[in-house]
Amino acid sequence: MFNWIRLLFNFLSSFKQGISVTIPVGSGYKNDDDEEEKEDTNKSADEPEEMVIPQEVKEKGWSKNINDCHQKIKDAFPLVEEAFKQSHPDCYLKVDYTYRSPEFQFELYKKGRELKDGQWVVVDKTKVVTQKDGKTLSHHNVYPSQAIDVYVVKNNKIIWSDSELYTELGNLWDKQGLVSGATWKFSWKDYSHTQVDYKII
Repeated sequence: MFNWIRLLFNFLSSFKQGISVTIPVGSGYKNDDDEEEKEDTNKSADEPEEMVIPQEVKEKGWSKNINDCHQKIKDAFPLVEEAFKQSHPDCYLKVDYTYRSPEFQFELYKKGRELKDGQWVVVDKTKVVTQKDGKTLSHHNVYPSQAIDVYVVKNNKIIWSDSELYTELGNLWDKQGLVSGATWKFSWKDYSHTQVDYKII
């Protein structure tokens, strides 16, 4: 109470002399500008929005739409596609899987394998689709998908086994700052696969 009386006294004295008054910090006084500034500091403009899996994709458990990919992949794809088309005008790129749910990932994992003594064992290497079982997450298993599978098509047929062609395609992905399964550091190759990084980000 005493502080307010002293503040009022100073104000009236200064008013008569035409001198501006500085409100002391901690006086308890606040104005509308202070309130707006307080509200602005509470905003989190840089905080990323939570990504929700579209209902259609969730029900299917998979997507082959590039719009369900990480932004880095969406930005890189048209550049890669155009560069590849210039060197191979008789071919085009076909987007295969982008997002896959962990459950669908497990279904793919079982291809070429049989359950023996409680473990899934490879019985036909030609049918193996993935090394990830959905419990160990693939870059495909997060949303938006941090991986994409892209095939080369020529004469309306998918080219499966031309490692030289896919390595060339992989180099184009690499130039965009992505990691291609055709050129990555592992001894085994996943030629159609590209991901944003070695680790899920």
